[in-house]
Order: sequence, then structure tokens, then C-alpha cells
Amino acid sequence: MVAGGTGQSALVLAAKTLLRGGNRLWACLAPGSTDLIYVGQTLRKYGVEVNEVSSLRRYGAKIIMNQLTQLEPSLVICAGPEELQTTILTMLCSIGSKAEFVHTKK
Repeated sequence: MVAGGTGQSALVLAAKTLLRGGNRLWACLAPGSTDLIYVGQTLRKYGVEVNEVSSLRRYGAKIIMNQLTQLEPSLVICAGPEELQTTILTMLCSIGSKAEFVHTKK
């Protein structure tokens, strides 16, 4: 799960649903336009492993790529600007991932 700014809100309901199915979740969050990471504590309370970064572009990309490679997820959820979605999809393609890619729409 990857989100920045107001996209963070979408991850809470998704996490609750996925955790009910017994899935293991990891999230990378950045403040984005809101200047605040406001769902990190909630996700941690649910049992999600959370990485918080000050910028997905500057710091998150390397962390996300490492996690995609190590975890080999079956599902990736991206909630944020189109540029972020394109970056994550490019990462998935570059490692030959077969993960389903779900993203928010404007």
C-alpha cells in the first residue's frame, strides 16, 4: 500500500478489509499536499507494517522498490497523484511483478 497526501484516507478501509482476509500488509506513507501523515497510527493499530517518509519521490521510491522485490506482493494499492501511480506501475513492470495494481482515480 502506497499513499501520499489525501490519498491516505483510502488505505484505512482497504486495510481493514484485507486484514479480515488474513493478509499481511505493508504501507509507505508520505504527507504530500496535506503536510501530515494522518493514518499511520491507525494502520499500525490494525497490524499494518508502516514506513513513513517525508517524500515519496525523494525517499520513498527506493524503499518501495526494495519492498516490492522482497515481498513479491499479489496486490499493490496506490492512492495518490497520477505521477505516483505511474512510478509504482513502472516499478512493478521493471521487476516482472504479476501483482494486481489498484489505484485511485481523480
